[in-house]
Amino acid sequence: MNAVKEEAIKTIESLDDETTWADLVYTLYVKQVVAESEEDIKAGRLVSHEDIKKEFLNDINMDL
Repeated sequence: MNAVKEEAIKTIESLDDETTWADLVYTLYVKQVVAESEEDIKAGRLVSHEDIKKEFLNDINMDL
């Protein structure tokens, strides 16, 4: 069994009996986003807070 399938099964088994489809889909989505973010961090694909702030402020100034 591959790692994704194993993780999905563990996730499903960890949810309570009242879990809805929406809860399940959301939980799996969050796990996917976190896993992708961890891979980005390991690969050095990061943007500093300061760079994001500058870009945001530049975008605001261009709209004025």
